[in-house]
Amino acid sequence: MNAKDHDYLVRSNDLYDIVSISPASAGFGQYQVSGAHTGDPVNIYEYICDIQADGCKVYQLGTDTIPDTIDDIRGLIQYQPNIVLAIVDAEGNLTYQGANLL
Repeated sequence: MNAKDHDYLVRSNDLYDIVSISPASAGFGQYQVSGAHTGDPVNIYEYICDIQADGCKVYQLGTDTIPDTIDDIRGLIQYQPNIVLAIVDAEGNLTYQGANLL
């Protein structure tokens, strides 16, 4: 995902709270929101650009075409955020984050 390709993100002045998403402790293929990631409200476009500047690839689930190595976990997240991101770092490690509109 290139944040600039998502016009609504570029135009948005909305602030979001970024949260981590991890497998739920109960298991069963479910995921849970693990709490605030940033602590401060962020502009989602700027946040994604910062992640990409660190060499990560960012995919917005439900919007971007995702590689076969990434699962679309939407619908499996307890208290699912407004936006769900899959982030692959330079070493190939996958993490999921969410963004809740404030």
